[in-house]
Amino acid sequence: MQPSEQKGFTLLEMVAVLVIAGVVLSMAFPELNRSLDRYRLFLACRELAGEIRLLQQRAVNGETDKLLYVSSQQVDRYQIKHHVNGTPGEVIKNVYLPEGIKFKSYTDRLWFSALGAPNVGAVYKLQNKSGQVFSISVAVATGRVRVQEDTKH
Repeated sequence: MQPSEQKGFTLLEMVAVLVIAGVVLSMAFPELNRSLDRYRLFLACRELAGEIRLLQQRAVNGETDKLLYVSSQQVDRYQIKHHVNGTPGEVIKNVYLPEGIKFKSYTDRLWFSALGAPNVGAVYKLQNKSGQVFSISVAVATGRVRVQEDTKH
């Protein structure tokens, strides 16, 4: 009898390849998860920075009656409100941060003059569940808004 000349992989070879692939993926998954958490944090910071810049532009265009408000009771969201001399009034917009992201530190009230200057130099730090921190800073003299990773939190 002639041995059959079938080509292909044995079941044992296939199982070995699947086990090796499973081990490699299980080692890479936590790092992939951390990268996704970091990306979500970065996007949340960019969105907040965009809201701050929009408030600044509206103030320059004459809408100086709006402010950004963060409550110490609700560190998973911020609000855009009407204000009179810094006293918050009616809520215009509620913005919830993505799940697992919260304010680590913040300036509770920020608004801009008609020249685009902020009432204070503000720093907002957002933290994700992995402990990574990004900060949004608003320069007091110029109103420049900057997002950067905070490596020393």
